Amino acid sequence: MKTTETERATRSQGSPRGDAGVRLALNGTLLLWLVVFVVLPLGSVLANAFWTMDGAFVVKDLSLTSFSTILENPVYGKVLLRTLVNALLVAFVAVALAYPLAYLVSRESSRIRNRLVVLVLLPLWMGYLMRIFAWQILLGRQGIVNSVLMWLGVTNEPIGGLLYGPVSVWIALVQISIPFVFVPIYLSLERIPDGIIESSRDLGASPRKSFTRIVLPLSAPGIAIGFVFAFIQAFGDYVTPTLLGGSRGILIGRVIVSQFGIAYNPPLGAALGLIVLAVTVVSVVVVLRLGAREAVLE
Repeated sequence: MKTTETERATRSQGSPRGDAGVRLALNGTLLLWLVVFVVLPLGSVLANAFWTMDGAFVVKDLSLTSFSTILENPVYGKVLLRTLVNALLVAFVAVALAYPLAYLVSRESSRIRNRLVVLVLLPLWMGYLMRIFAWQILLGRQGIVNSVLMWLGVTNEPIGGLLYGPVSVWIALVQISIPFVFVPIYLSLERIPDGIIESSRDLGASPRKSFTRIVLPLSAPGIAIGFVFAFIQAFGDYVTPTLLGGSRGILIGRVIVSQFGIAYNPPLGAALGLIVLAVTVVSVVVVLRLGAREAVLE
């Protein structure tokens, strides 16, 4: 009887070969996913970047023509710089707005906190395009913002510069980024034990000093991750500048898409895409290391 129970227990635990087979299947699935959705697309972009054009045909010969075109034409450099500045501005503003919100939510009781988190994430339930079209209605010449400004007497006529320019792109990108920035910052703040803050105040630290010496450094990784989320979204966005930027809101995403469409120069578009990818990777590494270093040093 005891032998039978032992055999059943052994079977329920599974054999080493069975565990190895499960691990192999999981690792194989992950590897296949990475190859199909990461390696192959990036490999295609990398290959296209080093090809060239002959009239309306892509010549699959190794060439640095696309990169030399980018270096020789100052327009691409200006658009890249404008896009980089725009993404940094959006990321800074999104962090500056999301951090106080996350801090206030994290200080509430668990029941109220959960409801507030749902409210903050509520815009994500609306489609991306719907939010952009909403900003077109709000910022238009006959929109709600202009109507309120005229009703308050701030201006006598509608402000035309709100829509189809850099301002509308910044506002929309910040609003879209805030939920993504809020989540990592909120999670970092929520993990800070209340006892640490109370101990610092018992030792004579003021609320401001407790925040700057304890809360802010411990939440630095969340700030870094949120900043990266906002930066990546703003740096590579194509839809928002296209629908809200007009002719004054041309960013690198629109230039890249045009190379695969109207201009039809896939090698040049792929080369620009590689530059965007390189800038994004470098920025992510630098910001994450600074965030981790700040948390460790403090």
